[in-house]
Amino acid sequence: VTASDVTFTEAELCVPYTDDDVEALEVDASQMRLLHFAGATGRRDITTRVDTARRLVCGVTDTFSPFAIGVPATERVAGADRYATAVALSSTFYPEGAATVYLASGAGFADALAAGAAAAVASGPVLLTAPGSLPSSVRAELVRLAPSQVIVVGGPNAVNAGVETAVRAAVPRATVLRRQGSD
Repeated sequence: VTASDVTFTEAELCVPYTDDDVEALEVDASQMRLLHFAGATGRRDITTRVDTARRLVCGVTDTFSPFAIGVPATERVAGADRYATAVALSSTFYPEGAATVYLASGAGFADALAAGAAAAVASGPVLLTAPGSLPSSVRAELVRLAPSQVIVVGGPNAVNAGVETAVRAAVPRATVLRRQGSD
């Protein structure tokens, strides 16, 4: 049977691995992944399970194309400071922009940490700001993202009204909302 003789919508593919594979990758066997290579779009982790007892890495696919087992490469994303790092993450993971952006103080971590889950659900980034002024790199990233909504996280002591005004000026078509708790 050749690949052209087969029609399917989805199939599970299990690839065996050896102790030598695990040793060469310098990982625990449970970290092995099945990677699907899709031409110019790069690789995609399609792993659904790692069967360490049977030494199999399994994944679900809907196409025939090259596969490999391994560990996805780790890429460090960083900036000169926490504000620039948030901008770098945003531009890396939202190259086409984002409809919703969360903006939290970079002076502490609590509001940004809380915003992370909401931003993930909204498929948008969390950007950081100084409490009293919007960093120019963050302003530029807001303009690039062109969001329809910016959610300022935290009260006016965390992110003051001047920052909110700067956000409205940077992205005048966006709705700017504030979400804050009682403390």
